[in-house]
Amino acid sequence: MKKKLTVLALLTIVTLVSACSQKNQEETPSQNPTTENKETQESQNNNVDAVTNPSLVTDDKSLEIARETSWIVALQNDVTVDHDLVFQGGLKKDGVVTPRLIALYNQDENKVKTASYTLTAPRATFKEDGSAIKGGTFKGDVYVECNDFKLIDATIDGNVYFKDQAAKDSFQLDDTSKVTGTMEIQ
Repeated sequence: MKKKLTVLALLTIVTLVSACSQKNQEETPSQNPTTENKETQESQNNNVDAVTNPSLVTDDKSLEIARETSWIVALQNDVTVDHDLVFQGGLKKDGVVTPRLIALYNQDENKVKTASYTLTAPRATFKEDGSAIKGGTFKGDVYVECNDFKLIDATIDGNVYFKDQAAKDSFQLDDTSKVTGTMEIQ
């Protein structure tokens, strides 16, 4: 009788420990969640409409995909294209659009810039308010068809043409940025 009670007690304890362990694993997110799990978790916790990562660009083909699919285009090396680029639309969340960012640099885990890159194209047109070029050089002319366009630690090796006076007046150029050509309304 004692043996049966001992075996029964051990089986009960093993069952309880196993059930608690499985429940704990389901409730505890992994240390390194996949993008899908991260998106689901963030959507449930923060009511996020969309979660996206930067599109990492290494050549003209990946640039074309990034232009269409991501609000952050992050170069991983110098890229040259022989056609005009248009950047419009951004990440939409709760009816608010996050502007386009063209990141022409790389950074380490401490967010310290480790490299700058050059994107070369005949022309780039920006259509989303608040769009920006950051951290490197764009070679070609830039057409600003939006307000609050920004250059952040970046160079435009070419001209900048604004759609109107409001676009020109709202243009933001930080102390480490420059435009080598003219800036005018066209």
